[in-house]
Amino acid sequence: MAYHWPGNIRELNNIVERSYYLAHFQSVIEGRNLDAYICKSEDAKPITGSKTIVDSSGTEKDLILNYLKETGANVSKVAKKLDMSRTTLYKKMRQYQIEIKR
Repeated sequence: MAYHWPGNIRELNNIVERSYYLAHFQSVIEGRNLDAYICKSEDAKPITGSKTIVDSSGTEKDLILNYLKETGANVSKVAKKLDMSRTTLYKKMRQYQIEIKR
């Protein structure tokens, strides 16, 4: 939060999205998931334990949809690719109103 952001909103969006992926698709991004140059900024305070909540529902939904398409709607394979349990994946699918035809 103390980092002076010199870029535009697209660059910020890219950093947040990259950090989200490094956090293994969790809605909480920790300091260790941020790029090193942000953490080592002269005017930045140490952020080792800090957490930022990110609303990434659109990105996560798109990722799930892409993996479902890629795997032929194989929920087990999608869950494995996303490093989550099938139960969690089913919950997220309900949350995003994703239905698969059986």
